[in-house]
Amino acid sequence: MALRRQVISLEIDNVEELATKGIAIIIIEKEGIADLLAPFAERYRVALVHTRGRFTEYGKDLIEAAKKAGSVVGILVDYDAYGEEIANGSRTNTPKIGITRDTIKWLQQNGYPDLIEAEIEEEYSPAIYIPRTSI
Repeated sequence: MALRRQVISLEIDNVEELATKGIAIIIIEKEGIADLLAPFAERYRVALVHTRGRFTEYGKDLIEAAKKAGSVVGILVDYDAYGEEIANGSRTNTPKIGITRDTIKWLQQNGYPDLIEAEIEEEYSPAIYIPRTSI
């Protein structure tokens, strides 16, 4: 967790304490994104937590403890299978920040009619399956 220029490891012993540290907490899939957002988050007392691409039970515990403490919690992820797994992995409904199929549909209707999902999805080898629904 990054808060006020400090990086704090999330561990079983400090979940409850860390849950009260930020007015808002953003769980971030990518480690580097937290570094980019840190100067802005610091100004508004937003705690940034990066998952390094995997959502742990400690992360889920932190979300629930932060909600219980009155913090606003969101999950910032890529538009790919891992991002969907993280976004859908919290125990209670937690807002997802990022690109969704609805975002793509909106962009197609508002100036980007040729935009297709494949242009914004990360590519993996072998391919990772994301269930498709109609856009």
